[in-house]
Amino acid sequence: TQSQVWECVHRTTGIRRCVKIIDLEILTRAEREASRREITLLRKVQGSPGIVKLRNVYMNRKTFVVMDLAAGGNLLSRVIQREGLQEDTVRSIAITLLYTIKGLLACNLCHNDLQPANVLLDPSNGFDQAVLIDFGRACAVGEALDLGALHTSYTCPEIVNHNTCTP
Repeated sequence: TQSQVWECVHRTTGIRRCVKIIDLEILTRAEREASRREITLLRKVQGSPGIVKLRNVYMNRKTFVVMDLAAGGNLLSRVIQREGLQEDTVRSIAITLLYTIKGLLACNLCHNDLQPANVLLDPSNGFDQAVLIDFGRACAVGEALDLGALHTSYTCPEIVNHNTCTP
């Protein structure tokens, strides 16, 4: 869907968050439904490790999805910026992502868009904690997939061949 993500600051508490702003008026009916579905699925997986924390959703002509801010940027940018990562950092990110995927499967969901740009790094604990974002292509296990919506560079052949969301 067409959206923008901005950093924001709570006026009273001063807490920094991010807000995804979705302009519903310019979306097609299918895109509006996909946007609602993404928010519903994100709500479903709250509390699972490694998932971005959803704080609130406000709706009028636009939808404002308020989430925790992961100030370390995304994994793709970090790898490019530093021309690679230390082995300990990669191990920590991989372990977190494996637990995250396990949590998604426990909720009967597949993310379907695991890629470095959808992994944010949150340095707030003194180290880079991986946080998974963007549930726009997620679906229930066994559900038929919209193959046109999948990012082919990061989709395994089994998914494409069977046209079904499988773990």
